[in-house]
Amino acid sequence: MKTVLQWFKGLFLIGLILLFLSFFLEWYSFRVFSSSEMFASWQFNLFNGWVSPLNDYLKPEQIEIPFFINVIAIVLIVMTGYIVFFLSIENATSLEKYRTYAYVNGTLLVLVFCYICLFPFLYLIPNDFYYPLFHVTDSDLGITSAYSVGLGYILQLISFPLLFPYSIFYISTILKFGQENNDAELRVSKLIEHYQEEIDLDKYIADEIARNGG
Repeated sequence: MKTVLQWFKGLFLIGLILLFLSFFLEWYSFRVFSSSEMFASWQFNLFNGWVSPLNDYLKPEQIEIPFFINVIAIVLIVMTGYIVFFLSIENATSLEKYRTYAYVNGTLLVLVFCYICLFPFLYLIPNDFYYPLFHVTDSDLGITSAYSVGLGYILQLISFPLLFPYSIFYISTILKFGQENNDAELRVSKLIEHYQEEIDLDKYIADEIARNGG
């Protein structure tokens, strides 16, 4: 079991690195060209949106992702990496204090899932772009339109299954056993409170004196 967890943890580290890199790479590209000329070339990345090294011809519809969301995602990646590798739960005796860390881990996983799923719906479908890649050639005009997802989106896709196993283990372990520890402590506290009798010293001394004929 421990070996499996180490494998999951290693995959988790790879997933975090790929996820971090994906935020700074191209997510999609769209080009229109002929055998002799490039008419339009557009690339999408998370921080700059659609950008072109040529001109504004055929500029895709732009939907801005708020800058702070990308920053939050990167902060969560760094925090999650630190939490998982420097605040290990494998040898922890009390898991309740790790509950906040489980929420951080879960938030990152949900955010990655949203990036993967929402990107085609928000950026590709409104522009009638093909997914994941496609080439369309107009033989009459000799013009080719090329559509393809970029390395950034591919890395994001790969990162999710790498992050998922250890994230689920981390979150479920903390939420389950952390709660069980709390419940056990509460039960013990109630039992002690229920069966504990207060000692009345004055009454005890008086009873002893009466018993000894004093």
